[in-house]
Amino acid sequence: MGQLAGMNYEEVTTKYGDVLARFYSDFDPVLKRFGVETFDSVKRRIKNLLDDLLQKHKDNNVLIVTHLDPIKAALATLLDLSPQALHRWNIRNASLTILKHESKIYSVSGVNVMVMYRYPTD
Repeated sequence: MGQLAGMNYEEVTTKYGDVLARFYSDFDPVLKRFGVETFDSVKRRIKNLLDDLLQKHKDNNVLIVTHLDPIKAALATLLDLSPQALHRWNIRNASLTILKHESKIYSVSGVNVMVMYRYPTD
């Protein structure tokens, strides 16, 4: 990451292209060279986390506070989203992404939720 540290966003994109879009692809040698974790690796970690939570807390609600990439990883896993769709999907700051599970299967109940009255707790 040393080479990128002194560069601003415009310099990075001029030299390497749209690295944010490339992050969501299966493999990118430029990102690997800089030690950036692949999105597939993030998706595996999030899937393992969700599986573990389902096993340990199957009858309880769980709150996870995180940032953009783990949320997109969960959505990509559940909805089989393409890299292009992920790159275009905007997750709003301080919003909720609500996942529900029934019979050990997750579903997406809400994305970018800012008001909870529409989402009953049952």
